Amino acid sequence: MNTSMSEKALLSSYVPPQEHSPPAYEEVQTKPAHAAISAQGTPALFPRECIFTYRLSHSHSYLGAKRDEPLFLVKTPRLLMGTGDILLLSGTDKLDTPLASAGALKIRSGSTCASQLRLKPRLGGSFTQPMDIDVTVGTKNKYQFTVPVGPANRPETFEWRQSTGELVRSLAGGFQYGMKLVRLDGPAGGSINSSHDGKVTVVGGDGKPIVAVFAAMRPQANNAKFHFMNEGATGELGEVFELAAMISFIRLFELQLSQGGVAIGPCFGSVARS
Repeated sequence: MNTSMSEKALLSSYVPPQEHSPPAYEEVQTKPAHAAISAQGTPALFPRECIFTYRLSHSHSYLGAKRDEPLFLVKTPRLLMGTGDILLLSGTDKLDTPLASAGALKIRSGSTCASQLRLKPRLGGSFTQPMDIDVTVGTKNKYQFTVPVGPANRPETFEWRQSTGELVRSLAGGFQYGMKLVRLDGPAGGSINSSHDGKVTVVGGDGKPIVAVFAAMRPQANNAKFHFMNEGATGELGEVFELAAMISFIRLFELQLSQGGVAIGPCFGSVARS
């Protein structure tokens, strides 16, 4: 690709995503995504809802509660999306300390793929040494990672699933592509659970709680909206979970964007071999 190509030219060549059949485990949801969270607590590091603005042809993108009020700078590959490392910084200056990074999706052996996340300790944070986590690819375009959660640091596995369901549609304001993050080791239940304390829990079709969701935004195909949900929105899963959820979201959205908005397969042609 010609590296001198303008951002306007890149956007004009973008192919909008086509509608496709919803994947398995689609959630049954009748309320807006924004209502499906507990009123208690907040995430430790990020707003409950964030907008990620991917700046095509630039090496710096931005993350914040509002598009015109960035809180974090994200160093992203210039032009060749999906093939380079992504770095999330603690502020909007390029010299701010890193919070997390995500490597390119690579073929490990056969059809097994993974992207390595590295979480960086921060002053006053909950961990003191860099933490390496793999996002591995399972069947039906599902991406898993395992991190310690809560005060006891109990390891739990989370899974990003392709989605075109109500959570994605309500977040993006209509049909658009996205993914939902499911807590595999969380309590199972129906499609919407209400406990005695008034907490509303939205779960997937297999009864597992959904702790985050993201969707591409219209009309700017290179923008995405991310929303913490349920235990992900209250801070109870902890800082490590929040960092892993956020940096993996940015990695996977960028992969979807590089594929023209279609569902990303587990090992598509542009991944590297390690």
